[in-house]
This record gives sequence, structure tokens and C-alpha cells, in this order.
Amino acid sequence: MLSNATVKLSEGIRLREESWGGLLFRQDDGTVIDVDRDAFALLTFLNRKRYATIEDLWIAFPGKGNNNQPPVKMNAEITAVVKQLIDLGIIKVCPNGDSSGEKYGENAVNTFLKPENLRHSPSVFQLNKETYTLSVPETVHWAITFKCTQVCPDCYAGRYRKQDIVELDTFGALQVVEKLAGLGVFQLAIGGGEPFLRPDLQIITQAAEKAGLAVHVTTGLTENLDFELLDKLTSSIKSLHIGVTQDRLISWPQSEIEMFRQITRAAQALGLRVGANLIVNNSALKHFEQIIDVLAEAGFERIILLRYKPPSDIERWLAEKPSQQAYLDLEAVLRKTVKLNPHLEFRLDCALSFLQRNQDPAAALAAGIRGCVAGNRVMAIAPDGAAYPCSQLMYPGFKAGNILDGDFTSLWGAELMNKYRNFREERKFKETKCGTCLASRQCGGCRVFANDALGDDPGCGAPLFPPACNLGREGRQAVLHSYFDRCFSITVDEYMEYFQVGRQKASKELRNASWLMPGNQVAHGRKKIDPYIKADAYLLEEIQDSIGFTSGGAPFASLEEINEWVKGPDLLDYPDWLLATQDD
Repeated sequence: MLSNATVKLSEGIRLREESWGGLLFRQDDGTVIDVDRDAFALLTFLNRKRYATIEDLWIAFPGKGNNNQPPVKMNAEITAVVKQLIDLGIIKVCPNGDSSGEKYGENAVNTFLKPENLRHSPSVFQLNKETYTLSVPETVHWAITFKCTQVCPDCYAGRYRKQDIVELDTFGALQVVEKLAGLGVFQLAIGGGEPFLRPDLQIITQAAEKAGLAVHVTTGLTENLDFELLDKLTSSIKSLHIGVTQDRLISWPQSEIEMFRQITRAAQALGLRVGANLIVNNSALKHFEQIIDVLAEAGFERIILLRYKPPSDIERWLAEKPSQQAYLDLEAVLRKTVKLNPHLEFRLDCALSFLQRNQDPAAALAAGIRGCVAGNRVMAIAPDGAAYPCSQLMYPGFKAGNILDGDFTSLWGAELMNKYRNFREERKFKETKCGTCLASRQCGGCRVFANDALGDDPGCGAPLFPPACNLGREGRQAVLHSYFDRCFSITVDEYMEYFQVGRQKASKELRNASWLMPGNQVAHGRKKIDPYIKADAYLLEEIQDSIGFTSGGAPFASLEEINEWVKGPDLLDYPDWLLATQDD
């Protein structure tokens, strides 16, 4: 009978209570799952008892303290939630009631999962509110050094090396580990610079593992990887991630295969999961399928696709930054690549969340797709212990404090951290195309690419806007900004048609858009129309005036055509906040 089925918490599952419910962390693969208060209470009960029958759970959770929910309905909901947790590998069924069994028998599962016992139940992912703040981050990214012997052209850490930073010594590093573990952080992602250059790397990782942290290390060393040190790290790290260089993969694929095969085989023999970090720049996109074939042949199990971030070399950025269309093309290529390589696990950098914007929001949440999670899910620490909302924002203006100074609550609750974790709630963001997009919760764009590190992200070329008739004034302004990504002028009539509003409202909103200005009159048959252009496009109109107009008043060259003629290096996509640091 169903009530005879015995369940227990699976091995390697950690629980952390939050005000709205709690987090479940699966140590084998780093999966973090949010559950509501009821599901967390059930798991806490099960964890305390070590194992229980379904009937035990029914007795322990008879209802919500009122007469509106009879036990039969409550029992069905408990059964359905437990089924979800079994599917996720959080709970396992013990055969014949034996709580020590490592695997549950097929008969026990089939009995437990009978369709009649799986009535509709609220999902464990349905929380009381859409946004919520974690008491501490789930993952901390720690650059333990900015030093590196490699000269990788696209390394973002190169932007930080000119800062006057004194690295923590071993004692200070161990204090960081102790503090993070005591707070309940689940994962510690160690990178740099080059972490293998720290002589105390083994001491740090062993202390972290002993304290209960799941440790992951990212290295850029390939030809000079210290296999002896890697062997010593095996017992204290969960995975090894290799930063690969696109140019080498394209130019010398066979030698790269042989080199990486040596690394992956050595790491896998030691029981480590090995992943390749691939920066998606123009060179990588041009040879994307070829690069994936090389990495697969080299033995990588996981490929993490990283969005191309602005390096310190602006000329390199201008040459290698993908266009909006390039990212749109990547969506189709990526779907095909995933199907052709079912043995590979593909993961996307949160800065590429717009590639998954078409997913159903509930499904995206269940899959852990949350877009930018700076200052909430993640926190970054610099080599000196300074704390930042994101590893890409390690500049003085983004510093929230130091992990070793004072109480963590003050650091985590700092105004700067709140600003980044709640950027979606700011009016300034809501009036952008990212804030108007229907996928703003599961994406929202990347803060690095926003000119002020808070606004919208120019990388996405196809935001999911609501129907025009459902847009308010702020929404129309946001969509209008997106419209001007493709066009250089708009008339009152075009605005009326595009947004389905009357002439009076269209005229008023165009006049009140401070970033627009009236353009030259354009002949349209017997009628002259007054277009609006972007305020920074006056130079194009001056050129248009010098070229001239037909006898009917039509320009010999459109603003779009003139822009193509005069377009030079486009620094607009190099964020203003980051461009300012180039002068520091």
C-alpha cells in the first residue's frame, strides 16, 4: 500500500531555511532548488527523522489549522509534492521500507507513483511572492588572485590589474572560507587571474571542503597545468573548469584536442567533472560548430558559454563584439548543436539569458533560469576580500564592503547590494526595453552592458514586448527606444499606427520625449510630414541637407543610408561606466 512506502532525503542534499521557505542544494551537480514553506517543513521533518513512511508525513502535516482543507486533500497534496521531490532526486524511496538502501526498487516506485495518488498540487516552485532576497548568497565567486602568466586577449580580469590590491595571505583566505561556510553559502567558485599561481591553493580548497562548501576551480593554464597539484586538489574540489582560447581551437584543432584530452582524462580519472569555458565572441560564432566538435572530441563533459564581456582593449572589443543579429543566429545554431550532442551538458552564462527568453516563465523558474542575480544569488570577492555584487563589477564604485570587516548582515544589506538585487523594481529600469520585455524576470539583461550598469542591455535584438495596446506611456517610450535601434525617424502617423493611439496622444508623447527632436520636413505626395529624429542624429541631417532634396522635397539620401556611409567605430556598445574607468 502507499502508506507503507518509506522515503528518505537523498545523500548530498543540504537544506537552508529562508523567510519565504528554503533552498535545497544538491552537492553532486550544484543544483539549487527553491521551495515554499510547506515543502521545506516537510523536508526538515524528513531530515530530522532520517526516513519516514508516507503515512508518517500525513500524520505530521494533517492540515493548515482550519476546517476548509480535509485530510484527504492534504494527503494528496503531500503525496504530489513528494513525487516532485523524487523526480528531482531530492528524496528517494527505500525498497521494502529499508532506509539504508542505496537504490529504490522498481516495484516500490511504481506503487508509490500510481496515477490515482498524484492529484493536482501546487508546485514546490510556487512561492508567495515573485521576487525575494536570500539571507546570504548561494554561490560566491572568489578571484583569489589577479596575477596570471597567460596573455589572453579577452580576459576581463586584465581590467582590474591596474588597481592597487593587496592579496589576502593564507590566514586571511582561511578566514574568508570560515566566514562563508558559517553563513551557509553552498558553493565557492575559485578563479582569478590564475588560481594555480597561489601556493596555498590546496590549503584553501581543503579548508573549504572540510567546512562543507562545494568548491569549483577555473584555470586558464593548459600547456603548463600542474598535474601533481591537480592530484592533490582532487579530494577537495567538485569540478575543474578550463578557460579555452577560441583562436587556438580554430587554428590548431588537433594539437588542442590532444592537449585537452590529456587534461580531461587525468581529471576524470581523479573523479573530477571537467568543463570548458567558451567565450562567445565573433571568432567563436563564426566557427561555433567546429569548436564544439573539438571540445567534444577532447573529452569535455560540460561546456559553459560565456557572453563576450568588454576587455581592456577597446579595439579588440570593437572587432570581436557580436551584433544583435549574431546572437539571434546563435539561438538556432545552439538548438541544433544541443540535439547533435546529447552527451554534452550546455550551460549559459547569466548574461546570455536572453537566448532563453522564449521559455515559459514558470518553466524557466523551475529550471533555475533567473537572469541577472547580482547581489542576491551570487556575490563576488576580490583578492583582498572586498565584496561586490558581481565578478564583472570589481571597481571601487561597486564595492559594498569587505567580507572580513564587521557583520555580514550590514554588508549584505548595503545600499549598493540592494540596488543591484532590486534593479528590476527601479522605475528607471522599467522604462527601458529590458524592463518592458515579458522575459524581464528570467532575463533582465546584463548589468555590465548597461551604460550606467543599471539600465537596459543593448545586446538583445528581439525583446518580447506586450501587445502595443497593452503598453502604458512608459512602455511605449521603452519600445520607441527599441524602434530607433532599427530606424532613424518616426512621424506622428507612424507613431499612431505603431502604438495604436490617437493623434493628440502621439503628438504629445513625441514632443515630450527629451531624447528626440523635430527633423526636417519630408514630402509625402502632396503632403509634408514632420519626422522626429534622435537628438544625437543632427549631424546626419546636416549631411542630408548638404546632399540636397528633389524638387518635390524628398531627400536624395535617407538618414539610414547616410548613417551607413559615415558609421565609424561604434563605442556606444562599450558601456559608459566602463569607458570612464579607462581614464582612471
